[in-house]
Amino acid sequence: MNVKNIYEKSLHCMGDKIIHYDICENAVDNTIHYGIQISDKVGDESRKEIINDISPDKNLVCNLIDYLFENTIDVTHFKDVVEDYLLMCENV
Repeated sequence: MNVKNIYEKSLHCMGDKIIHYDICENAVDNTIHYGIQISDKVGDESRKEIINDISPDKNLVCNLIDYLFENTIDVTHFKDVVEDYLLMCENV
């Protein structure tokens, strides 16, 4: 799996919390599938969550990463927000 950082957000008002928004590439049956990894760090504490194989559509996953970044979604709410976002895309 290849992981590439797309965005980094620093939140000085939350103890200098840093959130990384990464895209993941994974080959599945000769097709690239894209996922998202979010990690955050405050002081010595860090957390990370990954959702692999969201879609073979890189644009959909990049748009989702943009949405997560713009709304400052961190590890705590990441999976719920991704689930809601994907349901919303299906209903359009």
